[in-house]
Amino acid sequence: MRLNPLYIILLVTKSELNRKALAALVEMTPLTWGIDENQIDKFLQKESAEITVDVDILIGR
Repeated sequence: MRLNPLYIILLVTKSELNRKALAALVEMTPLTWGIDENQIDKFLQKESAEITVDVDILIGR
């Protein structure tokens, strides 16, 4: 079954993450799988970091 999108929502946003949010990001993302623990620890020492989220949402029926 092929969906024909009624709407396409393009969302690009930047967010500043504090230390607690950085730790959550590291825990949930597969981008840190296979990375040396020292690199992860170094990243988590940052006070904050900015991330960009780029999402395409297709709404159809």
